[in-house]
Amino acid sequence: MFGQLLITCIRGLVALLSIQYHMASGCTNCMTSIPRTSLIGHEFMTLPNTDIHQCYQRCKREILCQSLNYLLSSNTCYLNTKIIGEKPEDEVKNMDATYFENPKRAPAPSECIDYTVLSEPDRNINYVNTDDKCDNSLGTKWYRFTGNGGTMLPTYEVPRLRCNSRASGYMNGTHPSLEEGIVSRKVCFREFNDPSPAPSECIDYTVLSEPDRNINYVNTDDKCDNSLGTKWYRFTGNGGTMLPTYEVPRLRCNSRASGYMNGTHPSLEEGIVSRKVCFREFNDPCRSINIRVRNCGPFYVYELVSSVTCFARYCTV
Repeated sequence: MFGQLLITCIRGLVALLSIQYHMASGCTNCMTSIPRTSLIGHEFMTLPNTDIHQCYQRCKREILCQSLNYLLSSNTCYLNTKIIGEKPEDEVKNMDATYFENPKRAPAPSECIDYTVLSEPDRNINYVNTDDKCDNSLGTKWYRFTGNGGTMLPTYEVPRLRCNSRASGYMNGTHPSLEEGIVSRKVCFREFNDPSPAPSECIDYTVLSEPDRNINYVNTDDKCDNSLGTKWYRFTGNGGTMLPTYEVPRLRCNSRASGYMNGTHPSLEEGIVSRKVCFREFNDPCRSINIRVRNCGPFYVYELVSSVTCFARYCTV
């Protein structure tokens, strides 16, 4: 029996898209479909190089998936939060597409669809305060974080003066699973007079961001760190964000004697720890000096001292 509406059963890789209308009597796991049709503007997930069976199974697992668009030419699956019955104005004709509705769908929680987006890059925990921004004008409603600033609240302590604010907010507790539904959590704002202020070295440090500190940078300039003063440093940028904790060959990091840390990085709870840094020289695999290290949550800081000799340099990964 043929017509405009296609009802197909997902049982492995069946030829779903080659017929116009089919009714399987007694079918209990079928998808309602409309060929040459898409629902636009409501996609929340794109799955490239996916066959229709995988697309359907993914839709069944996603709590938000009410329908899907499948593009034949590229084998691309688009999962939607709405169905055409709810948004008929967003139905479009597309000769390459077939639209399916999820027979297992349940209404998505309203807060997973009706929310306000917060996407400011300076909300990121690595953004140091310059503008004293605050959230005292936010209304009580559901929000979603997106963009380069980050997609979720941190669940660990954040130092003061981050997120372009004086008082940095972080969530005290874990994020819930799908099964847990809505949960209550406490958000802590780190303020100046907080009884446990952020360690000073996690705020007051000198940045080292030279790309040629990376362990893959072969020596050409015999650089060294014998002019570094004894103070706290943080590594950033393309060169790397931490000291390597494994042996590095000579003639790396644009230096003759490559420096690496002999020991692991500390946890937050360990506080400041002492570590040895080895500089790999021609006839000495570990000409060492002692440094101190602290875990600041999203990054590490190191209390470095001047290198033992020129040409010796701290490497990064």
